[in-house]
Amino acid sequence: MSATITVQRVDRLERLSRLLTLMIAGVTILSAFAAPLLALRWSDQPFPGFLVEQTLVVNDISGHGWTGHLQGIDYPQQVTRVGGFAIASSDQYQAALARLNIGEQASFFTHSPEGDISLYPSVTLTPFPTRSLVRLFWMPYLVGVAYLAIGAWIYRVKGKSRPGRALAFFCYAAALTCILFFDAASSHAAPGLWVASFAMLGGALISLSLRFPQESVQIELRPWLLAVPYGIALVLAGWAIAAMNSLNPWAYIPTRYAIYVYTVLGVFGFIGTMFYRARSGDTPTTRRQARIVLLGSALAFGPITLWFIATVLSPTFQFDIALLLPPLILFPLSVALAIFRYRLLEVDSIVNRTILYGLVTAILAGVTSVAVGLVQRFFINTTGEKNNELATVITALIVVSTFEPIKAWVRGLVDRTLKEPPDTTTQLRSFGEEVQVFLTISSAEQVAQRL
Repeated sequence: MSATITVQRVDRLERLSRLLTLMIAGVTILSAFAAPLLALRWSDQPFPGFLVEQTLVVNDISGHGWTGHLQGIDYPQQVTRVGGFAIASSDQYQAALARLNIGEQASFFTHSPEGDISLYPSVTLTPFPTRSLVRLFWMPYLVGVAYLAIGAWIYRVKGKSRPGRALAFFCYAAALTCILFFDAASSHAAPGLWVASFAMLGGALISLSLRFPQESVQIELRPWLLAVPYGIALVLAGWAIAAMNSLNPWAYIPTRYAIYVYTVLGVFGFIGTMFYRARSGDTPTTRRQARIVLLGSALAFGPITLWFIATVLSPTFQFDIALLLPPLILFPLSVALAIFRYRLLEVDSIVNRTILYGLVTAILAGVTSVAVGLVQRFFINTTGEKNNELATVITALIVVSTFEPIKAWVRGLVDRTLKEPPDTTTQLRSFGEEVQVFLTISSAEQVAQRL
């Protein structure tokens, strides 16, 4: 009786999972049609040289020649007056800009979290730059459409399996996040939907790591655990949406940060699970699938990792979304490839080399930054001034001298971690098969039947 009840619960969860996946697919398709219309209509109005959130807090995104940012209007100031009109909502802000013309100069009042009020009396209104529209809308939009197509393909082929459905859900959530990225900072047609889809990325990755390439034993016993990561994502999304509609215009910031952290935890949790499966999977197929996903993850998340390192080392480093988003398409493709169990020639060698040179590059980047800082500090302490050229030469010598030792150490680490353990039973099984064939051939009964 209990087994029957368990099967019924699993069936209900399966049907609910399919329904939710189809629902987010439908919402993503509708958003893909609406987003270009919203972006093009918004880009026709006068542009003050900065973008704002739904709460009228200035966004930290900037671009070349943006007049408002050049005059000092920046995150986390909140815009309170435009051209003499007091504003308290996104609709009022859009209406105030619509009263102005391109080429005019308008005054802007801002309010800081500390309570300071600033006046910018002459901000020139310009057309929204085409380069910025391509960088901030069309590039994320095309990546989102690609994710949508990949998700639809995966669901069509593997939608009945849990890993395939989880990957399709992740693709739809990623597509919705990319497609509505520009809307969240411009027309504000669906900021809550963007936040919810962003929060779902972490939940989808954690859920996928529990199912692929080998389903956890706990999931087999308690399938409802698969809903826990999505439940956490829903709580974060609800918190963020409530904060965006609160009286405190900066209340959304900690909620957005929590969603970022949850997504990062999902990414590293998924990669960590794949690393563990690549080393300790129960079957060769499981280990091969995990290695394929490791390759795709390294290529997909490598640029974002390098950007993160660059921003830590140099806070003035500019984020260029056009360079970071396209490689992300490789991630779902690699997971789909592993789910379909395609065989790649020399995939283990490719994965090992990717991880090897990725780690070497990251270590050398750290060595370079530390060496430059130490050498420049040495020149400042000894001569009182920087010598950038000599510091660069010395740093280059340090990097060249440490490259081979670092490479050898990392190669040994990768080989020890990911190398396929030898199958000691292969020769025994082969010998057993030969003995079985010999016994069959030499059997008196078999010989008599043939005669």
